[in-house]
Amino acid sequence: MTMTEINKKISIISQAISFVFLLTFGFVIFAGIASADITDSGTISVTAIVPPKNTLIFSGKACPNCTAHLEKDGVGEETSICAMDGSFQLSLVDLDEGTYLFEIYAQDTENIFTSTWSYTLAVSDGTLTTVSNITLSPTLQTDKDYLVQEEKITFFGQTVPSSVVTILIDDSSPFIQVNSASDGGYYYVFNAESLTVGQHKAKARVTSGGVTSSYSPPVKFKINKKTDEVQELSTCGQSDFNGDNKVDLVDFSILLYWYGENNISDDVDLSGSGKIDIQDFSILMYCWNE
Repeated sequence: MTMTEINKKISIISQAISFVFLLTFGFVIFAGIASADITDSGTISVTAIVPPKNTLIFSGKACPNCTAHLEKDGVGEETSICAMDGSFQLSLVDLDEGTYLFEIYAQDTENIFTSTWSYTLAVSDGTLTTVSNITLSPTLQTDKDYLVQEEKITFFGQTVPSSVVTILIDDSSPFIQVNSASDGGYYYVFNAESLTVGQHKAKARVTSGGVTSSYSPPVKFKINKKTDEVQELSTCGQSDFNGDNKVDLVDFSILLYWYGENNISDDVDLSGSGKIDIQDFSILMYCWNE
């Protein structure tokens, strides 16, 4: 047998060994990938790609150029800018084994927040977990917070592009449906003649790709009789809780009384968040002695 024939047999045997090796070891290792190659010298080279231990990936949609936030047990962990179609992805790696509360919300280009999506998840060692199809609520604003009966009010905000937004007033009818534009913006001009005199609130949700979000944080507005004197209800006017035409220590004490309480009065909740927190105190201090 010539030297050339010997080299050919060695090459065939090496390739056969490589094939058997791939069949035996070509599997996923902790969601990683193992591979093998044979070099010109007949040496087998093995590489393994193993993702970080306990990896979580959250993906979904909000509004274009929104900032998506991820919190773990109330602590901010990750942020991401949403793509032009509203999609986002947030990930955490190398988590300790345990059960955590994850919360995701978004902030639009006008610094208005969506509602918070919450999810409790038990994390085990050596796992890669993906949570997808998260659809966050629209953001919602109004062009006025005080109007005369039969006057018009405009609702507007940002959400998933080319989706259907439902605006609900006072948790019942009337409800409004409007399509968002390709940039995620939406608005609707509503004639308030069907609403009674007094305090009202509106909230919005979005349906996209067959998935419907939760409702947005509510926005509040007040309607007065058409014959009544019209006065604009400013944020600082609302901060004057005791009606003495100034914002001072008395109003601060009233706000402090409600701190940490449930069932907060709409008249005291300056930020409209459903609770008394630093935002409400910041608004009151801004209006101090107004």
